[in-house]
Amino acid sequence: MTGQEADNVCTLGPALIGLCGVIVGASITWIKDSITQCKTRNRAARYLAIRVVILLDRYVEDCSVVACDPGEEVPYDGKPGSELMTQPRESILPFPNWPADIDWKSIDDKLAYRLLSLHGDHEAATEAVNGAWEHAGPPDNAEVFRTQTETFGTLGVKAYDLTCELRRIYKLPSAQYRDWWDPVEKIKEAQRRLSQRRAIEAEFDL
Repeated sequence: MTGQEADNVCTLGPALIGLCGVIVGASITWIKDSITQCKTRNRAARYLAIRVVILLDRYVEDCSVVACDPGEEVPYDGKPGSELMTQPRESILPFPNWPADIDWKSIDDKLAYRLLSLHGDHEAATEAVNGAWEHAGPPDNAEVFRTQTETFGTLGVKAYDLTCELRRIYKLPSAQYRDWWDPVEKIKEAQRRLSQRRAIEAEFDL
């Protein structure tokens, strides 16, 4: 190595060390920022899960009440002593409003889509029940109650499955329903009874 080459190496050495220092420093900063952003996103996602689960727990109960509604007998024309007809005992409640301040981008996009699509499913179920009144026959209006069991029963189970998924991902405690009443099991019982009744009707061509 010539003297000139040695001088060049000596000159480049500190420059390379300085460049490496800059790269390492930038990498450490990037790593720190990434960790901070990840922690912030995880906190936002857990906060979303907590609030959504609380809302959906109540919604599952509401769906169960509608799906399992046995109805009540009322006078057909509203006058005492007149012919009786069966009408729903429970009203269909509106879908709960999602909190405006939660960050949907903090969770998996497919999971967010399934959660946000519940509102549309609720509207479709409500329309189906309203449409069933057009084909229902008094005095029992059976088609209305069947539609409620099918649509809101299915919707309640779907919402419940989503709460279970959120609880599993974000390690949230199990649901505590009012009066130790299991709304999902009530839905499944109602759907089993409906399936059995339809099987009998099909067998005897009722």
